[in-house]
Amino acid sequence: MISAGLLCQVVSAQQARGSESESALVSKPRGSVVRLAASCALVVALIATMLSVVARSVGAASPPTLNLNVLLIGNGSSDPTTAAWQAALSSEGVAYTLATGTGAYGSESVAL
Repeated sequence: MISAGLLCQVVSAQQARGSESESALVSKPRGSVVRLAASCALVVALIATMLSVVARSVGAASPPTLNLNVLLIGNGSSDPTTAAWQAALSSEGVAYTLATGTGAYGSESVAL
């Protein structure tokens, strides 16, 4: 900003010279002050806009949800591995469907 002392020096220097008009010297510092004020106003407006957009997006965000169902293929509930998978899925709240494989090892078939 322009201090009062600097403005007085500019005016007195103009009066001493007498060749240039007073408004020409005084308007130059005012123009830079106006540009500075306009720049500050623009920065404040941009920051306010960004903050309002961020606030709205944070408030509107909801956690993603999935509606999945796991197909658990095993050798029945008596099998320890299948029982472990059933326990883990149940404790996590994951929905699953148990399909029991039948037939010889390596060539099991699953009826769905």
